[in-house]
Amino acid sequence: MNNTLEKVALNTQPIPPGVTFFSDVAKAAIARAWTLYEVQTGLTKGADNDGDWLSVNFIHSLGDNLSMQLVYRFIHPPHPNWFGQELQAIDLLTVSAEFKAAAAATGVPSMRDAFREAAQRLQQRAMQRNAE
Repeated sequence: MNNTLEKVALNTQPIPPGVTFFSDVAKAAIARAWTLYEVQTGLTKGADNDGDWLSVNFIHSLGDNLSMQLVYRFIHPPHPNWFGQELQAIDLLTVSAEFKAAAAATGVPSMRDAFREAAQRLQQRAMQRNAE
C-alpha cells in the first residue's frame, strides 16, 4: 500500500456531518459574496467607486456573526444529533478553511483581503472556543 488514497479508502468512517454542513454553508456564502460583487461591479461600471463594498461588507458581517457567541436553534424538529446549539471550534475552522481557499483563489485584492480577514477572525475565535 504505497498509495495514500488506498490507505484512506480503508477508513470506513464517514466525514462528520457537521464538517460537511459547515463547508457547504461557507461555499454558499462565498458564492453569494461573488454574486453581490458581480452585480454591484456591473451596476457601478465606470463610476468613481470601487463597486465592491457590498460584497466586502457581506463577508465581514458573516465572519463577525459566526465568530460571536451565538446560540442556534432549529425551528423544525427533529434536531439533528450532530449539531449542537453553539458552534464548536471545528465548525469555525471549517468555515475559516473555506474562506482561506477563496482568498487564495481570487485575484481581486479587496475580496482576497475580506476573505483573509474573516478567516483569521474565525480561526482566532475557534482557538478561544477550544480553550474555553
